[in-house]
Amino acid sequence: MSEAEKMPGEAGTIPFMDRMLEPADAAKWLGISERELAEKRRKKQIPAVVLGERSVRYHPRSIVAFFHKAHV
Repeated sequence: MSEAEKMPGEAGTIPFMDRMLEPADAAKWLGISERELAEKRRKKQIPAVVLGERSVRYHPRSIVAFFHKAHV
C-alpha cells in the first residue's frame, strides 16, 4: 500500500480508497466544507451511502468514478 492510499496520520490496514469516509473526512479530502458536501449530496452531485436518518458515509472510489463518468 502506498502512502498516498492512507489517510494522513493513519496507519490502518484498509487503504484510503477502500474506506467509507465520514462527512468530515470526505469534505477534507475534497477540499470543501461539510455544508457544501451535504448540499452536493442532496443535489445528487456527489454519491453517498445513507445508513440511517443521520448517518452518511462516502466511498472515495465511488466519488472518483462518479466524477470520471460525469466528465467523459
